[in-house]
Amino acid sequence: MLDGLRPMEDDVVKAAVSELPEMSDEAVAAGRAKLLAAMRPATPVAPLRRRRAWLVATAVVVGVLVLTLVGPALVPDDSPKVGTATAAEALSQAATETGDVVLRPGQFLYVHNSTRVMSSANRDQDDIAWAYIADETYETWVPADQGQTWELRRTSTGAKTWVKGSPADVPKDLPPLMELGDWKARNGEFWGRSEQPSFFHPTPAYLAALPRDPRQLFQKLSAEEHGDQGADLLRVIGLGLDTGLIPAELRKSVYEALAYVPALQIVDDTADLDGRRGTAFGVTQGRDSVQLVIDTRTGAYLGSRELLARDWAGVKAGTVTSSSSLTSRVVGAMGSTS
Repeated sequence: MLDGLRPMEDDVVKAAVSELPEMSDEAVAAGRAKLLAAMRPATPVAPLRRRRAWLVATAVVVGVLVLTLVGPALVPDDSPKVGTATAAEALSQAATETGDVVLRPGQFLYVHNSTRVMSSANRDQDDIAWAYIADETYETWVPADQGQTWELRRTSTGAKTWVKGSPADVPKDLPPLMELGDWKARNGEFWGRSEQPSFFHPTPAYLAALPRDPRQLFQKLSAEEHGDQGADLLRVIGLGLDTGLIPAELRKSVYEALAYVPALQIVDDTADLDGRRGTAFGVTQGRDSVQLVIDTRTGAYLGSRELLARDWAGVKAGTVTSSSSLTSRVVGAMGSTS
């Protein structure tokens, strides 16, 4: 896990995260604390939501590594009403799929996470000087024997889509927002120490201790996000699922637990992530629409995305400020993609 990243100066933190769409004070404080605990020296960071996705890209999971969902399930009768009954029905359908994949000795789980992130610089609380969207790709190889060496590779094409301003507006001395490279480490501990276990940084003991009862799981994950039951909770669930390493039977429970999110709605039944279509389950809060995209026919988790629900600081409503498209498969060697 990318755990040994040490704090940098506050001005770098602010430059990297202050431009994000509005969050609660509690969520900002919690996110900033997690970010500070995980940053590498002398390297600015990208916006918090995708940064956290990188941090969880190498989370450790014990036992069988599974790529799909298992077991039938129904939304509990005593669950709070979600935004629409259709959302609850679709989640119940997604949780019924089967099909485990087991890694044999010498094999690796290859997790490919293709992301797009908006970076910007603030003028004040309600305005930004410039903003662009760039791609980041995270590839992780997890060995069947997780005590052995893992690999993490992080790349970008460098292409930028400008949504406000132009390259001329960016200071020439602005350091890179993200560090690219390739890292290897035993146990997936690329920087030598463990972060506090959480759903977006799962450890073997943490995952084993999580309740499988959907209501209890919802309460546990909500408590980890200071009681949030809306957008921040959905972000954290997305970051955990983005690892590709949540066990199948737990993912089933996560889908069922989503039925307890009071404001959850189907916001797009033909959401497209890198050419794959699924159902986007979302919570709209303030100017953000936070969404998880699931293929309810197969139960496959496709990824997550975040959109502006309304115009903000000169950026149009509907702009995707971050997205993550997840695929995973078994490969025969570290570094192999097929």
